[in-house]
Amino acid sequence: MQLLLVAVVGLLVDQFSKAVVARHVGEGAISLCRFLQIRVVKRVTTNRRIGRLMVVVWILAGASILLLVGQGLYFDSAIARIGLGLAFGGAAGNLFDRLARGQIIDFIQIGFWPVFNVADVAIVVGLPLAFLAHLRTAV
Repeated sequence: MQLLLVAVVGLLVDQFSKAVVARHVGEGAISLCRFLQIRVVKRVTTNRRIGRLMVVVWILAGASILLLVGQGLYFDSAIARIGLGLAFGGAAGNLFDRLARGQIIDFIQIGFWPVFNVADVAIVVGLPLAFLAHLRTAV
């Protein structure tokens, strides 16, 4: 239940942030400091077949993890479940964008790093958090 709740909250925060930025920033950019900008960049999905394949892979991966968690086989700790929830929420946010809009909205620009969004942060933080927490409890 904790994993699902975190995933839903992550998805909602991602979608809300994208909507706010798309509405208020539009095609421009807001410079928050020397190395941080809010700038809308849209990654367009041109291949529908790959998009459908991503949906199938995402559903299978999600079902597998939920089955393992439900059986108590992996990711016993609350921190691991929170990490997995973050990763699933982020993946769901980007997947929703691809399916509903045909594009992913990225808007966080830090220095030379490629533009990214809240969903990307959730995935990049969530997965290592889950696996490190799992390794810690497995030892």
